Amino acid sequence: MKRIAPIFLTLCLLAGCAASPEQAPPPDEQAVLDAYAAASEVYDWFDLHTLPTGIEAIQSDGDVYYPVEYDGIQTMADLETRVRACFSPEISDALLSDGSYREIGGTLCCAGGARGQNVYLLDKTLSARQVDENHWTVTITFWADFVDQPIQADGHPHTVSTVGYSQRTLDYEKTETGWRFTSFCPSDDLDLDADTVYTIDYYQDFEVTGAYRDYSDWQLVCYLIYADGAYAEAPSDLLYQRFLERPEDILDALALLDNSPYREKGPPMNIDAVVSGPGASAAWLSFDQQIEFLNVLGRCQPQTEAEQAVLDKIRAAYERNTASTKEAVNSQFALDVDGKLLCLGAQEGSFPWGYGLTAESRTDHEASDGADPFVEADCGAFTVSYNVSPEDGAESVFRIIVDAPGIATAGGIAVGSSEADVLAAYPSAVAVKAVGEAQWDADYGLVFEPGQWAYCKHITFFMKDGAVAAIEIEDLMDGRLLS
Repeated sequence: MKRIAPIFLTLCLLAGCAASPEQAPPPDEQAVLDAYAAASEVYDWFDLHTLPTGIEAIQSDGDVYYPVEYDGIQTMADLETRVRACFSPEISDALLSDGSYREIGGTLCCAGGARGQNVYLLDKTLSARQVDENHWTVTITFWADFVDQPIQADGHPHTVSTVGYSQRTLDYEKTETGWRFTSFCPSDDLDLDADTVYTIDYYQDFEVTGAYRDYSDWQLVCYLIYADGAYAEAPSDLLYQRFLERPEDILDALALLDNSPYREKGPPMNIDAVVSGPGASAAWLSFDQQIEFLNVLGRCQPQTEAEQAVLDKIRAAYERNTASTKEAVNSQFALDVDGKLLCLGAQEGSFPWGYGLTAESRTDHEASDGADPFVEADCGAFTVSYNVSPEDGAESVFRIIVDAPGIATAGGIAVGSSEADVLAAYPSAVAVKAVGEAQWDADYGLVFEPGQWAYCKHITFFMKDGAVAAIEIEDLMDGRLLS
């Protein structure tokens, strides 16, 4: 009861009760949304349920009515004032003429009753947009959520869910009597026939027909809301492949889910698992496939803050699922040494760490400027630089430089490879005028650095006359620049 008074006060101010329509200040977004909340409550008194009543029945003209018990509304005039403060004359006339309410002996009465809330409606979200100084629109997004377990043709119950959303856009306009809604809809006006609402039969769509393969992006995302076990694996793989092909489209669909009311419902829903799914999927793939995924991350261009948030979650899921394995984390920054990857980062034991390498020369650098001592080991076709911890002697590679033919990166690029070869293996590599080109008389560098995931890790391919003259694999966070 107490909350009605401030809502109606806001409504009166917007409608011009305190000032003439010409003097009333234009509403802002929050004021428009507050006006919708007040109008929706009033509309529900006619469409969803009547005003609360007492229990004493009153007979009138052969019908039974009950006295309304609601603060501030005792007569038909009170109700009409409230209705006309919200809506245009056309909507107000239609509501007031439906016969639900009448005044008996000076008391507002109604027939009572309620039609019941739409059982398919989970929740609704709102947004307001100003069209011009005299017109706003309010877009209502109605979210569907209904789950059943009917017995299917195989004699077993299987999940059937109704999920997705429909939208209605209402007009809120400045009229001669103030700001009013000139179009409106019920507060649970979910459209089950909308193109963005789906009834998903997991047994039929997965096991029987395989229809999920032809789903739209949004329908595939909706499918995964209630998918589990075998029903989730292949559709999750399909979402991952679509992410590789059209990352921005998938970000758009996942951002919609990420900001939906489904998140608040909780188990058995796991919205984060769906949203971050492409990152989790990539973590279990081969090295070449992970390189492809990281290249997509590097190229992806989110269009909104919501899409950027989803991309961050995808990246975090990939990191989280690969962090326990050094090779999975660092394998794209590595050399193929006799079929075994020499990666950046911590090594086991002491040089040559089980690789069968021989240092033709070795230069020891003392600690300086807070950095640990490090060693440069010239292994012939390449030079490897590694830190040595003064506490326990642990060794960690932070730079590998290749300046002779015969040894390739994990992506298959060696001295002498063409620019086309580099870009085929590392599609996100970009041309830069990098520091150090003069060492190999290079024309420019092609730098592979797959975004935030890699922090300061990168590979620079120094290009001379269209071919790779040298390769530098480096982690500036863990190492130091050579003077």
